Amino acid sequence: GVDWGIDEAMSEGVAKGDLRQAIVVAIGNTQDRMSEYTPFPDPKHKGGDGENYAKFLVEELKPLIDKKFRTRPGQVDTFIGGSSLGGLISLYIGISRRDIFGGIIAMSPSIWWANGRIIDWLLQNQVGEFKGKIWVDMGTREGEEAIANTKRLAATMAGQVPEFKGFVYKEFVGGTHSEGAWRKRMPLILRHFIGNR
Repeated sequence: GVDWGIDEAMSEGVAKGDLRQAIVVAIGNTQDRMSEYTPFPDPKHKGGDGENYAKFLVEELKPLIDKKFRTRPGQVDTFIGGSSLGGLISLYIGISRRDIFGGIIAMSPSIWWANGRIIDWLLQNQVGEFKGKIWVDMGTREGEEAIANTKRLAATMAGQVPEFKGFVYKEFVGGTHSEGAWRKRMPLILRHFIGNR
């Protein structure tokens, strides 16, 4: 019963002059989300059909949005984001389609999926050469495994690709794995990507 409040955050931010105008496209999910939002299979949970979801976004949805709306279709003005498994698949799609996306938002991402394979995959796919920004965050009440894996990603980025200055990792004290927690972070995230100041 709680949404992310992006529409309210956008309206308020634009009205105050804190944010540039933007089009936000929210994509519904189905009971197949565990498969669609995962780039590799997990030994316990299976999944791993994320490449098909990536193709849908890039080959079907984005061209439709660019055709129907007054967009700035270039990479520098196009971002992808999500939470939990949505954050995981956003990291994968943003890096694998870096010619399309110039920003990645991964709130409370499921880095633990497939034993943290996304971390090695990011390094193998030259994440340090990404020309945009990557936002990763985690609440301190999201569980030890989730926090440990996300900290491992942040430490790997700092240690293995220190030349990449576009990576931001933030922890939110008391933050839970919930829409209510992500809603509180949205204004800060939006300012990071489309802020006027």
